Amino acid sequence: PNRALDGDRPSLGSPSSACGHTTDAAKSCLLLLSLTEDETEFASCREGLRGSLVILDGSQRPFGEIRPETQKVSMGYEIKMATGSVMHVVASGAEDVSITDHEGRVVALTEPISGQPDQRSVRIGPFTDAGLVALILLAIDLLNSAHRGS
Repeated sequence: PNRALDGDRPSLGSPSSACGHTTDAAKSCLLLLSLTEDETEFASCREGLRGSLVILDGSQRPFGEIRPETQKVSMGYEIKMATGSVMHVVASGAEDVSITDHEGRVVALTEPISGQPDQRSVRIGPFTDAGLVALILLAIDLLNSAHRGS
C-alpha cells in the first residue's frame, strides 16, 4: 500500500528546491513524528513541482502528492495517492475544511473552536487514516501561508 508509483501510473514528481531545481536532497518541510523517545518518523512532506508537496512515508518513499486546485469560491487541494486513490480538500475560510474521498464522501472535516482564533477541531470518519488527515491539514496550512507570503 505505501509504495512509490511505477508502471503505468503517473509519477508524483521528484522533490525540488525552493527555486524549483529537482534534487534528491530536498529537505523535509513537514514531519509527522511519534511522541516517544526515539521520535519515529511516520511521514513527511517535501516541496514538489508547481507548488505541490510530495508526501513521503516513514521510509522516505513517495506516498502521495498535495496540489492546489482552482475553485470558484474557495481554496481547494487534490491529494493523489501512489495507489491511484484521490481525495479532495475544500477550505472555506481559515478553519472550515472538508476532505472527501474519490466518491465525494466526507471522510474528515474541521470546525472553528469558538473564541479561539487559529484553532479548530477535527472530525475524522471511520476507516480513514488519522495520521494522513493530520499531515494533510498541516500541509495545507503550510501551503496557504506560503501562498499568502508570495
